[in-house]
Amino acid sequence: MPALQADWLDLHPHPSGQGGNMRRVTAMARAREDGGLTLAYRLEWSAGFLRLPVVPASGRHNTLWHHTCLEAFLQAPGEAGYHEFNFSPAGAWAAYRFSGFRQDMEDLPLSLPPTLRIDQGQEHLYMECQLPRDALPNEAPRIGLTAILEDRDGGLHFWALHHPAPRPEFHDQNGFVLQLSRPAGVS
Repeated sequence: MPALQADWLDLHPHPSGQGGNMRRVTAMARAREDGGLTLAYRLEWSAGFLRLPVVPASGRHNTLWHHTCLEAFLQAPGEAGYHEFNFSPAGAWAAYRFSGFRQDMEDLPLSLPPTLRIDQGQEHLYMECQLPRDALPNEAPRIGLTAILEDRDGGLHFWALHHPAPRPEFHDQNGFVLQLSRPAGVS
């Protein structure tokens, strides 16, 4: 399993569908000195393809995955449970914890909400998400970086670093393929 650094990594469309008119989808994750985590996503698409939420929203919201949504899954080594984070280009976010594969979903309490920075143009989107330390498992997690992209006709396209199942399933722990490397001195 590759160590997680601040390199941009390509996400790929699920083989059962099509990537649509996306030119490129990349993501990055980096542990911070304060014990938190920085996630970033870059999307580039052909004109008129991607539907982005237009109503500004902020704060915690559910069902963000019904539209364009950038996601991350974090799991401590050897644990069945994991955390899921959803980020909307409109500024909303969600954080959940599960005890096992899609089991016992509940809101993940955070000391501070994620900080989102968004730069959006006609054919590009950059989103940076800062998660506080208590958003992460106690041990350096395995991570799955994913994106659900809604096209202009309402169709959904599923992108990830790794697709382990014959149908799109971001909760499949075999898709959590990156290992977070914590900075020295962070426990």
